[in-house]
Amino acid sequence: MKRVLWLCIFLAACDAEPTTPDIFPSPPEIPVTEIPTPPLRPSPNRGGVGGEVATPSPAIPPIAAPTRAPLLAALNKTLAAQKYRVTMQMNVKPGNAPAFALSLQGEASGDNSHSTFQLGGESIELTVVRGQNYAKGARALGVPNLTKWYSITPDLADAVRFPFAPAEILAALAATGMTQNFKAGARQVLDGMNCQIWNYAPASLADAGIAHALGLDAPNTVFGAVEQSAMNVWICDDGAWHQWTLDVASHKPNAPNEKGTLRVALHIWDFNSAAITIVAPANAEPFQIGAPKP
Repeated sequence: MKRVLWLCIFLAACDAEPTTPDIFPSPPEIPVTEIPTPPLRPSPNRGGVGGEVATPSPAIPPIAAPTRAPLLAALNKTLAAQKYRVTMQMNVKPGNAPAFALSLQGEASGDNSHSTFQLGGESIELTVVRGQNYAKGARALGVPNLTKWYSITPDLADAVRFPFAPAEILAALAATGMTQNFKAGARQVLDGMNCQIWNYAPASLADAGIAHALGLDAPNTVFGAVEQSAMNVWICDDGAWHQWTLDVASHKPNAPNEKGTLRVALHIWDFNSAAITIVAPANAEPFQIGAPKP
């Protein structure tokens, strides 16, 4: 329900037709050979979405063929990592309604996590250590000082937390069983590793596996009929997913002139790095919204 509320104002009907951006088709299929996949390890350097531009590595043979088992196994390997860094960008434009933009970066260490995200002109920082939630910049809670850390209750943390967690999106993709017909595309160096990119053009957001996770599974919206789409997965030589992107141009099924565009990019790296440590903010003050006076 929460993620639906985040996006409901962007799914209203629109009177004019916006320009739909071009989405390039997937690169042609290339030969595939298998190479061993060592265990997950920290990345020597960062690339991909939100970081350095990955450089082509045409001399390195691609990794396992794009069948269901290797893709799902690679995704499950990423989901099983206890430590990692992550960035996520999301841009949603439903017709002439206001655009929705989310930018997130963070790290996780077991049940502890830290993240900073920009949403709706606000920058909010959240930390969870041993089950205790901390927030900074949460204007919606009415905190006295936006530059100070506050310890907050779980219900307040849920109220200000970003609406689409990276782990939830990856879990939704895993739930599809990765049965789509992915094709081998380009190869790149990402996070200091040789990576194969797999391409697929989903026929719908449900086909992509993330309609419900993004709260975009309601009928007859501007995302109901896909015109162009491109979904890409980076599987690197540690056998894990390191990056996933989805681009969609669509329209309302019963109103073709009402257009929508969606762009999501998710990058995960530095698996099980000893350098990732998350501690509670110093001098955090308790904060709780008081009950209204009668």
